[in-house]
Amino acid sequence: GGTPVLETAPAVSSPVPAMMAPKSPDDMTGSLGFGVGVIQNVELVGTTGEVALKYWMKDNLALVPAFNFNLAKTSGMGSTWGLDPQLVALFVPFRSTSTRLLVGGGLGLAVGKAAPGGSTAFGLNLPIQAGVEHFFTRWFSLGIAAATNLFSYTHPGGGGPYSMSFDINTASLLGSLFFYTD
Repeated sequence: GGTPVLETAPAVSSPVPAMMAPKSPDDMTGSLGFGVGVIQNVELVGTTGEVALKYWMKDNLALVPAFNFNLAKTSGMGSTWGLDPQLVALFVPFRSTSTRLLVGGGLGLAVGKAAPGGSTAFGLNLPIQAGVEHFFTRWFSLGIAAATNLFSYTHPGGGGPYSMSFDINTASLLGSLFFYTD
């Protein structure tokens, strides 16, 4: 008897690249947040709540979609409806260990119809937003922000007069509570 010889298999490279892992424990890259957004309601005293989503494309860039739909039926008057989707990109110019400053803007559309026999209205707006988000853990945060439309265009349809505004004097306060996935 001789000494046994161990053979090693040649290294095989995988055709699928490994997914990038977060660079640090507080890196939010790839995280998807689900939560509740609380928006100041200027028409009524109080607030309105909406389901909120936030996707962190990079540790310093988040996308926040909004999809507002309303439908109202008045007895004898018919129904009105409105669809207002928008997407806001938020950048993080400054962050500490657990708090991030978020600023950004996006694009929003609006389409709707008023009863009875109203024309279909169309709108376009450029929302802007600034706020802070504080992370208690990597998966739980609270935030507060101010948002407004930098530019807004509305056409009521049916040959009516359009309206256009370019100002930032109608800010709404936003509050948020997010739970994040990895």
